Amino acid sequence: NSIVAVKGYSYYNASKTFLDMFSRALQIQYQDKVDFLSVRHGTVATKMSFYTKTADSITVQDAVTGALSRLGSVNYTYGHWRHQIYCPLYVAPVIGPTFFEATANAIKKEITRKMKNSESV
Repeated sequence: NSIVAVKGYSYYNASKTFLDMFSRALQIQYQDKVDFLSVRHGTVATKMSFYTKTADSITVQDAVTGALSRLGSVNYTYGHWRHQIYCPLYVAPVIGPTFFEATANAIKKEITRKMKNSESV
């Protein structure tokens, strides 16, 4: 996939990342003329994935049907509800829990500050 690098798949990961960015650029360039859809699937049960069946894997049929159903309505898709849930989670270990904790703490501080300000008015 284009989200997390996988050992042994460097060319594949790089090409997926390129295609994702390329489709974004084409969307901007031809926004009123052509629909482009960047597909960011997770594991699809194919020969390349050794037909792996996991909680986040989907069939080829599900991948194609899911992606085509979104063409013309969004700029990118994970293609299936399983990947919509799991793909963002792939990034969490890369970013680290500290990022999420820091973000949650910053939001909490801002809410607390606003609440205090509104009480003092």
